[in-house]
Amino acid sequence: DCEDRWYNMACDPRDDCHTCGDRFTYLHDEKGLSWEAARKQVAEHLPNQCKTQRYNLACKGSECFSCGDRIRWMTTHGNKNNKEAHMAVGSDFSDSCGACAADACAHDWDRRACNWNQTSKKMHC
Repeated sequence: DCEDRWYNMACDPRDDCHTCGDRFTYLHDEKGLSWEAARKQVAEHLPNQCKTQRYNLACKGSECFSCGDRIRWMTTHGNKNNKEAHMAVGSDFSDSCGACAADACAHDWDRRACNWNQTSKKMHC
């Protein structure tokens, strides 16, 4: 899930080692990318250290959408709040989106409304 990835050390031979969170923040603050675009760019460049399940494909029959797209649809068209949407997608597509259920405060976290608890190693919203 996203919270655990924030503090992962991501090393790139071209530019040394930084946490995934530091890389996201640099792209957001210095390069002007949105938080989502910054995370996506870092995850694509350093997938083993920084990738989340948000971009995994979740298929039902022949219809495939990313976990993030399914969550976004449920919050805008499916009458679910953010936490309910994360829980539903994580449960319905546990193989490809299971960690999304644990990431129920992702959109709040994007706005920095959540705090990382170093003791529990979890994000609290």
